[in-house]
Amino acid sequence: MNSAEETILRQSEAKFRALAEASPAAIFIAQHGSISYANPALAALTEYTRGELIGLDPIRLLHPSERGRELDPRREVRLHTRSGHERWIDLAVAPIVYDGGAAVVGTGIDITDRK
Repeated sequence: MNSAEETILRQSEAKFRALAEASPAAIFIAQHGSISYANPALAALTEYTRGELIGLDPIRLLHPSERGRELDPRREVRLHTRSGHERWIDLAVAPIVYDGGAAVVGTGIDITDRK
């Protein structure tokens, strides 16, 4: 990769981070079975700190009744927060390339009040 391509990539990453950090939607990136990025909204929704979320298997955030089920690219699922509360989210997941490898980006909107 030449310096112009590296500059474009850094700018793109900075734009993503600015958007994700300010988003009211919960956003995460998971790779190799663990979360490698979590935005503040995900931390607030799950009641975990961002540091606690990094390295955590995202399946652990799902309510036990949701685990083991095939996840569609978009569906409503229940989360199990750190304190044991249930939260419903409208979850969308998509494959991406992250740090040169296969990963998944997920976004979730809290729909608990609607449910």
